[in-house]
Amino acid sequence: MNKKINKDWEPWQENLLGFIVMGLLILSIYFLHDDVLLKEDPGTRGKAFQQILNYIENKFGLEYVYGFLSLIMLIAGVKAYRGYSKRDNRN
Repeated sequence: MNKKINKDWEPWQENLLGFIVMGLLILSIYFLHDDVLLKEDPGTRGKAFQQILNYIENKFGLEYVYGFLSLIMLIAGVKAYRGYSKRDNRN
């Protein structure tokens, strides 16, 4: 009777969330460039990611920032799709 429900996310759900977050980040950089890339972020992960994006922008240009984020978004989307497809095949 005591059936334990697993509340952990499946890998495809995590990748889908990454896909959505990258899409929102691309839109926020497009509309709020100065606030996203130039504002100091209090967290360590945020600072590291912001430094990477600033380096890419200063070295290559803003279009490469969009390309980098689009590549991450594409990878997350493909992994989410493949994981979801495998889940349906198992059931």
